[in-house]
Amino acid sequence: MGWIFGISIAILIFSQLDDIIELFKKADPNYQKEKEQESKEQMNLQSELRQQLKESVGCRCQIENKQFDLMSKPRKIIGRILAIEEDWLAFEIEKNKNILILKVIDISNISKLLS
Repeated sequence: MGWIFGISIAILIFSQLDDIIELFKKADPNYQKEKEQESKEQMNLQSELRQQLKESVGCRCQIENKQFDLMSKPRKIIGRILAIEEDWLAFEIEKNKNILILKVIDISNISKLLS
């Protein structure tokens, strides 16, 4: 019976190991600078993507979205960007004229297509 208790505690500690390591890393000033740099780069990429989406409103595009797998759709969908507001994008699918409302943050790639 004691071995079950020991295994349970080992599993709990092992599951929290990443959090413990993260706490130790936070004390390192170089780690903080790296995290800030990564955050700035991510914000710049998102800003560039938003600008590209705004320029593509009304154009025929191919969008790659991380969430399409969860919606049982292909990873890349062709259609037209109808509108973009703050963090949301209205996208009309070319094949069946359905309209998807997507989070901009979930879009990983956009390509303009020549008609």
